[in-house]
Amino acid sequence: MLSKALLRLGASAARHPWRVIAAWLIAATLAVLAAIAFGGRTADSMTAPGLDSQRAAELIERAGTGQEGMTAQVVVTPLDGAATFFDDDGARTALTRLRAEVKRLPHVLGTSDPAGALDAGGDTAVRGGLVSADGRIAVVRVQYPDQSRLSAEDLDALVDLGDRLRAELPLRIEMGGNLFYAFSDPTAARAS
Repeated sequence: MLSKALLRLGASAARHPWRVIAAWLIAATLAVLAAIAFGGRTADSMTAPGLDSQRAAELIERAGTGQEGMTAQVVVTPLDGAATFFDDDGARTALTRLRAEVKRLPHVLGTSDPAGALDAGGDTAVRGGLVSADGRIAVVRVQYPDQSRLSAEDLDALVDLGDRLRAELPLRIEMGGNLFYAFSDPTAARAS
């Protein structure tokens, strides 16, 4: 029964090829118009839930100041795997020192203050996007003026400070941001 129906459909399509082509073009056009009119927006998302890098990216995004100019992010975690910025005074003291030294670098307009936010309460620091919910990751966002007033020396100063502090503080220090994109080879990574 089904084979007879398909045979008749095929024979009819062979006798009237232009009608079949026109019907398919109309159907395709209607499908495209329906997709445009009723389809949702697509979104590209580069997320990897649960990874430290994803949590750090979320912190950096929430810590934005809205100021124009170049930025760098200094992302830190305590070297002690059991320590958090919520409960380890040594880690919090190291974070305070790191921020103070970054703030003294030439051309730095300001920084975020995760240690200050922690002093106001862990929830405040998390809501502000300065510390991860588990207290293991903190971000210091560094604000610079626009690129025309900076040079590779500003990047070198930040990187040199990070290298020195890695040897002195009980923190894993990683850096990134558009200051790195502007003044360094994009394939060069800065992490300990």
